[in-house]
Amino acid sequence: MITHTEGKWEVKESDGVLTIVCTDLNNRKYYIADVNGDADYEPTYRANANLIASAPELLAFAQKWVEFKNGAEIDMKELWFMATQAIAKAEGSHTDEG
Repeated sequence: MITHTEGKWEVKESDGVLTIVCTDLNNRKYYIADVNGDADYEPTYRANANLIASAPELLAFAQKWVEFKNGAEIDMKELWFMATQAIAKAEGSHTDEG
């Protein structure tokens, strides 16, 4: 059962603050979190924001992996794609294409 805010989580930037927002299927936006810090630590807080925004994809991959390990027939190409996309988003190199 999903209890977190469903939809696409992404990082938005405004005035040096990184905000994680979720856009649902009805195009409504929901606030998830703000991530900010001293300019000297900008790479760190940007990485933290990317990791937070990738949480739903990482969770979906983990759930699919557990299904596979419990004997469910899973398309391994789909599983590989889920993993690579979740990792790319967590690392900040994700695009909406592909």
